[in-house]
Amino acid sequence: MNLWLFILMLSSCDIRFILLVLFLNLSLLLINIMIDINFYLILSAILFAIGVIGVLVRRNAIIIFMCIELMLNAVNISLVSFSSFLGNSSGQIFVFFVMTVAAAEAAIGLAIVISLFRNKETLNIDEINILKW
Repeated sequence: MNLWLFILMLSSCDIRFILLVLFLNLSLLLINIMIDINFYLILSAILFAIGVIGVLVRRNAIIIFMCIELMLNAVNISLVSFSSFLGNSSGQIFVFFVMTVAAAEAAIGLAIVISLFRNKETLNIDEINILKW
């Protein structure tokens, strides 16, 4: 970026516009950088960890199903990144099947949640004891 243009921006504009221009310049620089497979794997690991923590900590059935979906999407990111890195399409085909299973899990899980809410009038997992004798 030209120094005179930067000085002109400082003198005539407010700080929000300057930050917007700087952000756009940084984003254009980041587009030109080739993203390595490690970034995708780290993103996938972070999303999977958030999903596991959500399943273990939360007690709402809908939140637990959302965390399971988050874990499945983290696995999908890993599969697509390895497929792209290795240059074959088998990982992308496997992602299609995982998405199909996730859609079926979401539909059946929502039906179970609605049924449990009609019977017990709660979505708290601790209060649902339908399988106990």
